[in-house]
Amino acid sequence: MNNETILVSVIIPVYNVSTYLVQCLDSVICQSYRNIEIILINDGSTDDSSTICEQYATQDPRVCVYHIENSGASGARNFGLDRTKGSYILFADGDDWIEPDTVEVLLNTSLRYQADIVTARRIIEYVNQSILNTTEKPDRFFKGKDILYPYAMGTISSAVWDKLYRAECFSDLRFPIVSDAEDVRLSLKMLLRMSESDGTVVRITKSLFHYRMRKSSITHTKTHKKILDSWIAFYDRYKALPAFNDQPLYELFTVIGRMWRFYWRFSKEEKIKARDLLREMQQFSKAHRRIIMNSNCSISIKVICLMSQHICPPVMLMSYFGGVLFWKGHNNKHKTFS
Repeated sequence: MNNETILVSVIIPVYNVSTYLVQCLDSVICQSYRNIEIILINDGSTDDSSTICEQYATQDPRVCVYHIENSGASGARNFGLDRTKGSYILFADGDDWIEPDTVEVLLNTSLRYQADIVTARRIIEYVNQSILNTTEKPDRFFKGKDILYPYAMGTISSAVWDKLYRAECFSDLRFPIVSDAEDVRLSLKMLLRMSESDGTVVRITKSLFHYRMRKSSITHTKTHKKILDSWIAFYDRYKALPAFNDQPLYELFTVIGRMWRFYWRFSKEEKIKARDLLREMQQFSKAHRRIIMNSNCSISIKVICLMSQHICPPVMLMSYFGGVLFWKGHNNKHKTFS
């Protein structure tokens, strides 16, 4: 099959991102690979996002816009998946953007290696700086059981917006309707299945995706329900990867740190709802204290573990600072450039 005859579906859920949407859509419209369909799902936006989507649909016949009641990222992506016609699927978020040759590079890589999934490096975009991970190795090919180790260690991320998928990957899979970490749950199920069915994943070193960090985004606004959904997703990931438990275990402690950090912002009603989860996290922390203290994990993870042994306001505050230390330590592993 000639590359140019292969249709790639780009699914973009849109919710109140009018400030950033033009940059996102321009980056998709101007792809060097032209045979794409662009499916915009306006997920009940209350800003100008709807108008912007319609403007692009009138300018480019490859753009198709759907307006739905707000159903969250999972519902919007599932809506798009049910309407794709392409042989390959790429997800993008309305506040992010991609490099001009993203689809071309990923598709050619998939065809070259006969890969089910191709993933690339991403650049984290803050207001005043861009951060690129410097620990990447050369292009890597993973097949069958060999997928699990790089997945457990984060070489293959749980995110869905940094990958090109064969459409068959979603033949009987959809995003769970949860408030957070839906991509973690879907990726776990998909990659476990691929490890059993001799599937293939290729990781390339080229930086193709730009992920915008903004405080007001859904990802960075945490409620009790979001933290609970995140805890369940990462706990399932931890239990499903017993041979590689260190990294998934550390990820669970970052969720605990998140709870302490955002607990202060919860309403009185949310704090009451959070009691059971707080106790579960406390018990988990106590049960794994020795493992964490004897491991080579970051200082901040150890601080979160120690400070979450008891539930009282001063400890929560100290755990919050432990979480801040973790993210600073995480970012120090990256290279900053203008």
